[in-house]
Amino acid sequence: MNRTPIVPKTSADLAAAIIPLLRMSRDIRFVDSYFSANPEKYGCFLESLNSTLAVNGQPNDSTFAIQIHTSNRATIEFIRTKTEALFRKLLSPRQIKVYCWNGLENGERIHDRFVLTDLGGIESSYGWDNGDPGQTTGLTLLEHESYLYRWNQYSPTSTAFELAFAPIVITAGRRS
Repeated sequence: MNRTPIVPKTSADLAAAIIPLLRMSRDIRFVDSYFSANPEKYGCFLESLNSTLAVNGQPNDSTFAIQIHTSNRATIEFIRTKTEALFRKLLSPRQIKVYCWNGLENGERIHDRFVLTDLGGIESSYGWDNGDPGQTTGLTLLEHESYLYRWNQYSPTSTAFELAFAPIVITAGRRS
């Protein structure tokens, strides 16, 4: 297994790279500081979740958590509307929580990009959004200590950052 692949910045290629980890996971945290400004560019999140749900069946919300962690770059209403539009085509209804963070003075800034799960994590050097034709990003499977550090940073109860406002909770997906 290649622990540091170079992947084209397309929804399909990014999703294919993270799907193996997501298929084994029950708690998924997408982390990208720029998500809040352009949620519509993050098709890899939708594609990877739909592929995961198609294989794993339709786990109920209490056993399959989805969170997005981002920086505070837009209004609550903008983020809610764009996130709902992005995840409207999710295979089944479920809640997604969006956490918008501010960096702390003399502390960490929201910048690095990860997919973190209850089993491990992957870092993207250039983000999870769709890029221009020909763009790539390097992905790195996180070592255990680095993973635990980032997992705790992007926890709903984190003290590494300051929550900009209460988490945005959307119900995404197709309804019967």
